[in-house]
Parts: sequence; structure tokens; C-alpha cells
Amino acid sequence: MRILKLKSLQTSGILSLIAASLLLAGCGGQGESPSASTASAVEIKALAQVFTVQNQSLPVLAKFPGSVITSDQVSVTSRVMGYVRSVDVHEGQAVKAGQTLLTIDAADVTGAINLARAEVNKALAGLADAKGNYERYQTLYQQNAVPKQMFEQMQTAYKVAQSNYAAADAALKQAQAQLTYVKCKAAAKSRLKYKLTAKHSPP
Repeated sequence: MRILKLKSLQTSGILSLIAASLLLAGCGGQGESPSASTASAVEIKALAQVFTVQNQSLPVLAKFPGSVITSDQVSVTSRVMGYVRSVDVHEGQAVKAGQTLLTIDAADVTGAINLARAEVNKALAGLADAKGNYERYQTLYQQNAVPKQMFEQMQTAYKVAQSNYAAADAALKQAQAQLTYVKCKAAAKSRLKYKLTAKHSPP
């Protein structure tokens, strides 16, 4: 009976040692897990970006196709009638004050100038004749060689010839002035928006 008791004590000691070993092994396994978890947490925290949320108003933007048009616009037209000989600018081009935009054929204007010059020459010849007659009859009238009525007729004819010459000369100057309008020029420094031209340009 005593021997059996010792064996029982030995068996109990062995079982106690085995249980203690298992407990230590279990504790050792659980002791490594916090270290690994901590290392992973530190690594993730180092790689993450931190943002602070704030309330703010955001502008609403929308894109649409369009064009900018100035409020200061000038329409350029020809002051003479004729065929468009050349257009010297293109749309979108920047132009300077006095720069030629287009040129009208000057054939009609040149023809009008030639006719007006012919009328001036005709009026000038008539004026010379009327002046000669007036001066001659004036001398005769002063000598009582011709009646007053005839002298007054020569005087009136001379005045009419003077008026005719003045009118013809004014017409010539007006026709010559039209020659400067065959070139349409920019009134100020600007940019050409668009052009509307036809083969024949009305005034």
C-alpha cells in the first residue's frame, strides 16, 4: 500500500509538470501576438494620411463655348458706289488707324472727274467770251456808241458765265473728293470682327 501511494504521488507530479509546461507554452504564444499587432499598427499609421474635415463653400463652375464682343463697335461702309477691287484685311486682324480695309474700283469716279473737268473747261471758255464782250460793250456804252439795254445784256451774260464757271469748278472738286473715298480706311485702332462684302458695293 505504501509503494502504491508513492507511485500515485509520482504520477501526480508528472501530470502537474505537463500541465505547467502546457500553460507556459500557451502563455508564450499569447505573449508574441501583442508585439506583432503593435508592429503592424505602427506601420499602417506611418503610411496613412490624416485629413481634417472642414465646412466651406465651393464655387459652382460650368464651361460653355462662346466669344467676347466689345461694346464699342464701328461699322465701316463705302461712301462711293462701285465694284470692290480688293479686300486688304481678314477677319480677326488687328488694324491701325488709317489702314486701308478695302478698295473700290475707281473707274466710275475717274469718269465723273473727266466729265466735270470738261465742264470746267467749257465754262471757262464761256467766261472768257462773256468777259470780253462785257468789257467791249462797257467801253462803247461809256462812249454812247451802244444803248444801255445792250450793255446791260452783256453785263448779265458775264455774270451768268461767272456763275456757270463757279458751279463747274465746284462739281469738279466734288468729283475729285470722291476719289479719296475709293479706299475705306479704319477710323481708329481696332480689330476686324467680320466682313460683309459683295462684288458690287453700294454707298
